[in-house]
Amino acid sequence: MKARVIIVGMTIACLASCCRAEEVNLNAEMLKELRAIRREVEKLRCELKEIKKELAKKPETKPEDNNEAAAALPFGLEHDNFTRKSADRKALGALKLPDKENVLEVKEYVNKILELSARQNCFSTDDPQVGMLARIESRNIDVLIDVLRVQGHGHGDGSYYLLPAIERLANDNNKALILENFETLPTLAKTICSRRWHQDAKQTVIKHLQTGLELPEELYQIAAMLNDKEINALILKNLEEAVDGHLAVQILEKLEMMPDVDPREAFLKFWKRFRFAGQEWAMQRVARKALAYGDADALKVLIISLQVGNGFGPRNYELQETMRALFRHTGQVKSPKDMIAWYEENKDRLKWNEEKKVFEVDEAKPANQKPAEKKPAPAEAPPQEEAF
Repeated sequence: MKARVIIVGMTIACLASCCRAEEVNLNAEMLKELRAIRREVEKLRCELKEIKKELAKKPETKPEDNNEAAAALPFGLEHDNFTRKSADRKALGALKLPDKENVLEVKEYVNKILELSARQNCFSTDDPQVGMLARIESRNIDVLIDVLRVQGHGHGDGSYYLLPAIERLANDNNKALILENFETLPTLAKTICSRRWHQDAKQTVIKHLQTGLELPEELYQIAAMLNDKEINALILKNLEEAVDGHLAVQILEKLEMMPDVDPREAFLKFWKRFRFAGQEWAMQRVARKALAYGDADALKVLIISLQVGNGFGPRNYELQETMRALFRHTGQVKSPKDMIAWYEENKDRLKWNEEKKVFEVDEAKPANQKPAEKKPAPAEAPPQEEAF
């Protein structure tokens, strides 16, 4: 017995000695790793110090400074390197008004304004450029039209301001010039529309509509003002064959204001084609219009948009507009979740009430039965061990 106690004691002592040795080795390894980490931290601290010195040498960037990288970014993009750039009022204010009799000076003045505007990515109706361009007076409106022909009508190139300036300078003295240029510049439709020169532009409007090309909204507004039988037929044809969803809706809205035109058939033909090949970002807007004409597929598309969400939050504009359309044309004021449930329950019983412009449930048809919930299968009993 005494010998056993001695052996156990020796074993315990040996184990303790081993543990202490392992502990010493472990501490040594941890100390070694800790020293390596401290060397790395010190190295990073030195690198950071050098970076701070380099940054201190660079001049401070002001928000109003032009930055080519930021100017090249898409309008509205928000991240750390993006700076919104509005009109450079200081540089614009330094421009000297030209001699209005000197065409070369006028052209140089206009080009300088557009050059200073080209770096903008924010535009406002309060910007000074329109007023500055209008200071060349109506006798030089041809300079603006020539520049418009070259630059087009956009934002990034500064020509955003050309059309409002032309509209401001337009009068009876240059009416013939504007109507002549309207034949090749359909963007002048806004000026013609605001000046109510639509009767004088009738034949040009017909020519533009016959091209089948995408045209500015204001041109369709002129066509609606004319309310001519030949023009109305062309508008309906363009609506049926339209490619852009938003433009089709704009055309439709102009036609809906014309008492002698029924755009339903043309628009629904456009919708049947658009829903399979149209732009996703315009789908809901077009579907809402088709819903107002009692199209069951449009109702289905809008319900699906609620189901998939399209990445939009509950306060998103498109979602709000879709829900308002569904309220109006189903008579159901529900949350998106409850609207989906109502549709799934009644989709085979819905019928269009043309008088009320509402999809109603046909009570004569049986309600859709909800699929029975599958009960979970009972868990199998574990196999019993055989007794030996």
